[in-house]
Amino acid sequence: MDTVTYPEAKVIGLISQNFIPVKCHVGENKTLPQRFNVHWTPTLVVLDAQGTVHHSFTGFTPPEELVAQLEFAQAKASFNKGDFQASLSGFNGVVEKYPKNPIAPEALYWTAVSEYKRTGSRDALMNGWRRLLKEYPDSDWAKKVGFIEEK
Repeated sequence: MDTVTYPEAKVIGLISQNFIPVKCHVGENKTLPQRFNVHWTPTLVVLDAQGTVHHSFTGFTPPEELVAQLEFAQAKASFNKGDFQASLSGFNGVVEKYPKNPIAPEALYWTAVSEYKRTGSRDALMNGWRRLLKEYPDSDWAKKVGFIEEK
């Protein structure tokens, strides 16, 4: 990732504007990997200033996918903090900008949940999950809502 992903301008811009990167070599430091349940490299862990983990992922990640993952992580942090309008906007942004990215089905799932949490509308939740089933029928996230029966 040091030679392919991190040098990309989009990655540099997003990280420098929104994150404080910390690189830890697992073999040299046992405390951080143990604290954040890291067992393989590369693993990226996105956490807030209080140390709350909001998202993590393991393995080589190409630049465009890393940008989508980081934007997803920002939306997930907003969701976890109860800012459902910001999470809705963030998850929608991921789906709109990166519809072919592996994180898109999960973002669409959380878009529906964010809208439900924001409004309390069960219809909004079900409509979002129906969209997930339609656009990403073979995804693991579609399997999580596969119980929905059409009216």
